[in-house]
Amino acid sequence: MKKILLILLLVILYSNIDINGYCDDYYIDNKLNRFIENKVDSRYILLYLNYNYKSIEDKSLKETIIDKFILYNEKYLDLYQTQFDNMYEKNVKNLQTKQNLKSELNILNNIYSYDDINNHKFNFIDNKPNIVRDLKKIYLRGYKIIINNNKFKLTVNYDFLKKAY
Repeated sequence: MKKILLILLLVILYSNIDINGYCDDYYIDNKLNRFIENKVDSRYILLYLNYNYKSIEDKSLKETIIDKFILYNEKYLDLYQTQFDNMYEKNVKNLQTKQNLKSELNILNNIYSYDDINNHKFNFIDNKPNIVRDLKKIYLRGYKIIINNNKFKLTVNYDFLKKAY
């Protein structure tokens, strides 16, 4: 039995068969279109793209997919800005927390990998789980927060989307 499993494993590795199933480029594009039509949260779309985008061979299709995702994110920008503002008003009560939040945002704005954002340790605001949770959601959706004149403005993270994918 062990020999059969070993031979099967070698055949799979040798023939480079994708164990997860075969997905052509247009299947991924169609799936993205269905996500957009059903207004799926961008976190889940970005997670799907994170695992499937590498397998797309057509470069023009890759650009089209990223452009669709950017347009989708731009449509919901005001909604997430409002959510961030509400979270900020509830949880940031003092100057120290505000400074820690700024430091954390400066670090997050320089991360260009979905997995790195997901695994990021919030050293400055780790004692504020509501802020950590909401910031992680925002950045995993493909947005970033810019600090301008002590105001926090949400924008689509074009650099992240273009560099990571």
